[in-house]
Amino acid sequence: PMPADLRQHRLIACGAFVIYLVAEFILFQPNEYDNNKLLYVWFLLCLPMAADYALVDAQQIPYADASFDLVIANMMLYHVPDLELGLSEVRRVLKPGGRLLIKGSYIEKDSRSYALAESVGIARGIVEEYLLQDLRDAGFAKVQSTVVAEAVWAENPYDLIPAAGDLQRFCVIEAVK
Repeated sequence: PMPADLRQHRLIACGAFVIYLVAEFILFQPNEYDNNKLLYVWFLLCLPMAADYALVDAQQIPYADASFDLVIANMMLYHVPDLELGLSEVRRVLKPGGRLLIKGSYIEKDSRSYALAESVGIARGIVEEYLLQDLRDAGFAKVQSTVVAEAVWAENPYDLIPAAGDLQRFCVIEAVK
């Protein structure tokens, strides 16, 4: 017989897949951005089968020093109020040689989006060049960014940033402790 915890994970994965299929094929999805959100939901629901995960405050990570080989920050660093503290905490919980992988969308410094980001206090985390420097300042090594896509942002009433017409870069950034 299958262990109960594995059975539960399979049920979660099956439920997540059904949710994804219903949302993807039955509900109208107006753009690729919304379809990506559904993929993230499906991924997060299936994640317990592959690894343990927890949602924590990046400024106060409740784990011992050198606990992790890998920390993933997915589209969230620009939401951390004290980015310097958050990066320090991530570095603290990484093992020596551990990696931080960051996926995010970034704007240019001379754009309307930058002025908006500055006005709400998130410019440090949403401008790629600044984030790369902040990672180095926090003591990370081998900091590198890979641009995976670029797009001119269309009007979207649900997003303050980026502003319509501004270039946005989607990057994966890697840093090593």
